[in-house]
Amino acid sequence: MREEIEVRQPLIKIENLTKRYQGTTILSGLSFHLAPEEVLVIMGPSGIGKSTLLNILAKLMPYDEGHIEYAPHLFHGIAVPLPVIFQGTETLMPWMTVMQHLSLVAPNIEEAQARMILERVALWEHRFKKPSELSGGMKQRLAFARALACQSKVILMDEPFTGLDEALKESLYMLLKSVQRERGLSIILVTHDTREAEILGTRVLELKAAETLIEKMPAAER
Repeated sequence: MREEIEVRQPLIKIENLTKRYQGTTILSGLSFHLAPEEVLVIMGPSGIGKSTLLNILAKLMPYDEGHIEYAPHLFHGIAVPLPVIFQGTETLMPWMTVMQHLSLVAPNIEEAQARMILERVALWEHRFKKPSELSGGMKQRLAFARALACQSKVILMDEPFTGLDEALKESLYMLLKSVQRERGLSIILVTHDTREAEILGTRVLELKAAETLIEKMPAAER
């Protein structure tokens, strides 16, 4: 019973988080948590601090006040920081092949494991290509594959579907839902898209102002 209770504890717990930049308060007093195997959607207008929040949670940026508690097992076997899939594909390394991108985040990855991941995103046959040789959709799938190669139980996503055509969005939605269920992933997804939140989210929080985070009605069943 004790082990079961511990497993269901939040993976990330945020209490009274505050971030300032050049004298301006970007985030103030935020408190929420990420539960195991949930897709937590964070919405809100541009400039409200959503991307800043993700960067803080990924340990890419410091914060000024408050407390973030990570589950003790969260970073076991992976490198800090937590993987983030950003909007666009600018974080891909133009001189690296698809396979090298996976090795970058998982230096000890075996070929069989790399193949399993790349086949899942339909990139195995393109494993020796560089980003300049890939289509926009393939680049975005590579960003997904790189995050999966980290073997993290948590993935952070910063509007990764923005700018993609509707057909590609739908295919990536289905891919994300399938992989999330298979691997029991927990995801924090930042988006402006209400339909996206309904399709992917299990819980939706709306960032209304620097000091206000409102839990909306639960997202539609996936």
